[in-house]
Amino acid sequence: MVKPVGDEPEVTVFAWGIVLDPLGYRLAGYRVDDQRGRITSPLVELDMTARTAVTESGRVYTLRGDPDPDAAAEIAKAHMRRAGLTAADVALVDVEDVVLAFAPKPTGPWN
Repeated sequence: MVKPVGDEPEVTVFAWGIVLDPLGYRLAGYRVDDQRGRITSPLVELDMTARTAVTESGRVYTLRGDPDPDAAAEIAKAHMRRAGLTAADVALVDVEDVVLAFAPKPTGPWN
């Protein structure tokens, strides 16, 4: 069971990746403290310089190591079974594409 954000505001994950489902981009990875797979609530921020991701729930995830699409796919499969989703509903996505999706939009008189 996932602890409330107030009880566990930060989690570190390894062997992680990003998946897209009907609710948005989610982080899928293994917790460093107990090696259990985790799929997050939708992301609202991804900062690869700081190696952090923030979810809609407000939890902050620290990203350890490089993305691991194979590990993320295994976690995504379990998520699909629990949520009643199909392969058409869930996709692994390139981390760089997600970084671009969350990049600040330019502002100014030319926009």
